[in-house]
Amino acid sequence: MFTYAGDKNIRYTGRWKEDEHRAVSTAQGSYLEFMTDAPEFVLHFDTTEVGYPRPHLYVIFDDTYKVETPIDRYMRFEFADGKPHHVKIISKGAMEMQSRWSWRLESAFILVVIEIDRELLPLPEDTRKTIEFVGDSITEGVVIDENRRFHTDDQKDRPLQDDATATYAYLTAQNLNLRPYIMGYGAVGVTHGGCGWVPKVAEAYPFNFSGAPVTYKSPDYIVFNHGTNDRFAPLDLFEKEYIGALDVIREKNPTSKLIALTPFCGVFDEVIEKIVKEYNEKNNTDIFYIGTKGWISPEPIHPDRTGHRTVAEKLSAILKERFGL
Repeated sequence: MFTYAGDKNIRYTGRWKEDEHRAVSTAQGSYLEFMTDAPEFVLHFDTTEVGYPRPHLYVIFDDTYKVETPIDRYMRFEFADGKPHHVKIISKGAMEMQSRWSWRLESAFILVVIEIDRELLPLPEDTRKTIEFVGDSITEGVVIDENRRFHTDDQKDRPLQDDATATYAYLTAQNLNLRPYIMGYGAVGVTHGGCGWVPKVAEAYPFNFSGAPVTYKSPDYIVFNHGTNDRFAPLDLFEKEYIGALDVIREKNPTSKLIALTPFCGVFDEVIEKIVKEYNEKNNTDIFYIGTKGWISPEPIHPDRTGHRTVAEKLSAILKERFGL
């Protein structure tokens, strides 16, 4: 039998466009999960437009066994013990330069059906509070494993080098037992768009990708981390666009607690502090400013696993104290 992507027993976390027959995401760190006691099942993905190298997934069983694999049209799994199993599939990493905003979506995670001989089991409810991270390639997990480079064109190695689950964002959510929603796209800033035809933050934020509005409920917390890719922009333009992005996020999420996190490379630290202070005074808001200058080395721009862990530890401690998490 076929269980379609819109089945009530499949849960999606992250930036997904969902309907009865397919679920589509282009944001790294997005994941789906289900439970089954079937001895085998086959996942059917739509890879018609997906380019090479194909995005990599993590397939995790019972939060214990974890496998990295490129996405493919059909992926078969078998269990020999006859027990119920929890299956979690995460979008790990992809080639930044492939189109992931407008059709055709060359870099996409598209579930169509699960071929299985019985109904999926109900999932336990996920009652955790939610946290959304809005950032760039660092939030996406680009070049976390820089040593996994085997081609002159390093874009071909990005599915291997990138890991959304090793970022400060994903790790912070884990540390605080929060459900993570991650929006990170390489080269994107508040003043301009970036890789994969993704537009600037204020234009992109309300959408999963072009023509697909975000539908999940407002997160409890939103961490806004932009400025690294705007470091060469005129200061007045940066301030204007940064404020514009805050406006868009607040309009969509009036009850969320918003945190402004400065770039880890040390740029705009005092500028963003000033913007947030004046914004709060003008709009009677309580955006929480966190300066990160000196947390890690400003070079390389993309932190490795150790750098991301360091940021996550510092950020987790601050958020825990501030919000009682």
